[in-house]
Amino acid sequence: MRPICLALILLVLASPLLAQASAPLTQSSAPVSVGLRLAGNTYQAQLELTQAATVKLWCPVTPGLISLTGLQQKTDVSYNKQAQTLEVTLPPGKYTITIRSL
Repeated sequence: MRPICLALILLVLASPLLAQASAPLTQSSAPVSVGLRLAGNTYQAQLELTQAATVKLWCPVTPGLISLTGLQQKTDVSYNKQAQTLEVTLPPGKYTITIRSL
């Protein structure tokens, strides 16, 4: 019985670490379909929105160059280095965000 108790204690001690490491990959003010790809120093997100939304994406690559395809108007984009998140406000449509670090 002691090995089971030890395993439970370790699980309880590790759970706060697991909670910190499981931040959401995306958050949005409206429903959005997202596909994410990370390869080397390039991060790519494909988004599809049926209504305007502010989307926050987990992005471990510090932006050097950001390209956004599918957008016909100016938009707000910000990067939070500490949280490693990119926040962008988009109208309905399909978009590809590509980020390359320098």
